[in-house]
Amino acid sequence: MSDNIEISDIMDGNISVPEAAGRKFKLRAIKDRAAALEKSYDRYLDDKLDSGESLNVVIDGQVYGRLEKTRGNGSTDPRVKDKLALANWLHSKGYDDDVYPVPYPKETALKKAFLEKVIEETGELPDGVEMGSSRGPQLRLTTDKSKVAEIWQRSTLPESQLLLDNGGEL
Repeated sequence: MSDNIEISDIMDGNISVPEAAGRKFKLRAIKDRAAALEKSYDRYLDDKLDSGESLNVVIDGQVYGRLEKTRGNGSTDPRVKDKLALANWLHSKGYDDDVYPVPYPKETALKKAFLEKVIEETGELPDGVEMGSSRGPQLRLTTDKSKVAEIWQRSTLPESQLLLDNGGEL
């Protein structure tokens, strides 16, 4: 079989199993190499772009998409994840005015200011409360689907050799 195998050849079974396995291996190697290179570029771009900054992705003078570094979410405030566990904890620490007799925390006990006060006074993170996790800025790439389609209609990918050599380094 020729080196020019189309997707239809694969779907119609016009390729041998060993040849398909070999091509799958090559595709996996390219995919893994591309993923490793993409991570390197992500680290580089994350370091170079400020939160909220964006830019057009230009290849051969044409805009193919947009890259933006989001602002992220920096909230690490205490928030209630289990009201019953919080109520039992508050009751055990003498905060009976802030729990229902059931016990169940009153709305005032769910507030950020109250939780911060309790954490400061007791030195403990109450049962049923977790600290918010901060999410740092993220890179977001949007693509022009018609430009992506154009790439796959070419006989070679732009700068595709980078996937295979890149000076032998990631």
